[in-house]
Amino acid sequence: MEILTADTTKAQTHHDAPMQCVAVDECAQHEDQMISRFKPPSSDKVLRELSVKKFAPSTERKINWAMSLYEEWHKQRIDSIVPEAQIVFTDIRSKTLHSDNFCYSLSAFLNEVKRSDSFEFGGKGLYSLVMMLQFFLEKQGLSWKFLDDPEFIRVRYTLDNLMKRRAADRVSVTKSACPISFVDEEKMWLNGSLREDTPEKL
Repeated sequence: MEILTADTTKAQTHHDAPMQCVAVDECAQHEDQMISRFKPPSSDKVLRELSVKKFAPSTERKINWAMSLYEEWHKQRIDSIVPEAQIVFTDIRSKTLHSDNFCYSLSAFLNEVKRSDSFEFGGKGLYSLVMMLQFFLEKQGLSWKFLDDPEFIRVRYTLDNLMKRRAADRVSVTKSACPISFVDEEKMWLNGSLREDTPEKL
């Protein structure tokens, strides 16, 4: 049986002290590592900006172009409405935007909008307008899909019918003016000679 003297106890205490210090140092280092794994708290502004869908600069310009056309049309449409009319033409920036009213407004807009040269938009131009307005609403937090959601079936039918009419009108004009093959027309779209769906050509 080992008899512990005062000197022995003191020696053991002196021997255990470095181990205790190492354990404390490890805990402090672990806490430092946990703290360094996270950035400072984010502001509400930063979180809002991160939660908004972002688009390429070229797409943003097209969105602004489509928005300016819609808002100009909306202002003229409101000014021309007779007092007893029951139809509501919706402001796209409204905080209480409703799908039913906006569906009607968008369908009317597609049918009435023209290019800057007073000619009607072709199918590609109309399709681009629809998609750019949808992108704008996505940036506002509305996940509406104009060509997929059942509540926008009026928009789909309107776009489809207008694209068919405009395609038929273009074929008729092309045949009477100067015949052009399908391949040649596609090349013109690719090289930019035919571009009605961007603001640069309007």
